[in-house]
Amino acid sequence: MKMRHLRTSPSSGQAANNSLLRYLRLPACHSGAALERMDDKVIEAMNSKHGEAIDLGHRLITLAYGYYSHAAAIDLAFNKKVLSILTSSGQSGFDSVGTVKKKNGGSHQFSKSAWLNHDGFTEHIQKDLDRIWLTGALIFAGDSLRMYNYFDHAPCLELIRHLRNAAAHNNRFRIDNLKLLESFPAHTKCGPKGYPSNSDFEVTPALDGTALMWDFMEPGDILDAIISAGYYLHEA
Repeated sequence: MKMRHLRTSPSSGQAANNSLLRYLRLPACHSGAALERMDDKVIEAMNSKHGEAIDLGHRLITLAYGYYSHAAAIDLAFNKKVLSILTSSGQSGFDSVGTVKKKNGGSHQFSKSAWLNHDGFTEHIQKDLDRIWLTGALIFAGDSLRMYNYFDHAPCLELIRHLRNAAAHNNRFRIDNLKLLESFPAHTKCGPKGYPSNSDFEVTPALDGTALMWDFMEPGDILDAIISAGYYLHEA
């Protein structure tokens, strides 16, 4: 793809090298030997002017997979039987005191096991916690892409723009620039080769005012959108 408005820096080539080494799980101290074993296509990508796009793509993919850790932690919190076993073992650390730092040097302190077992921590708030995580992820993804003016405005990148805005506006789409949407469509019809979409989503004027999460998309669909954007940048 042809990137536009890509901001680069003198260290962008090295940043791309470090990014792909991390992506390939290669230690930095072995970078020289590792590069010698890589094919020309990988080396060219690592040294290309699109290094920052590759790095951001990797971060978006990693971000989306972080939802699995979130979901596992929430499921654990709701499983009182497992929590009881862990906290009674004396080895899990669940009985330790948690801290939330404050700017003045102080902190909130709380008992981890007590609050995980608290009656108020029920399934009634699970959807709220999922929404908070997904909202933060979409805002991060959208704002990161906006730093580069959404690169070449590919549909899968533009989709993140609209999902981010919906998440930031009370989970409601705001389609108030029809000319922009007409110039830069947002959909999943022509995603990256490395992560083809098995669902058909498209942002249209009719979505204005409608809900994003648990209406237009489920959490897994939002993860697909973020991962697709990440793979697209990797294939730049």
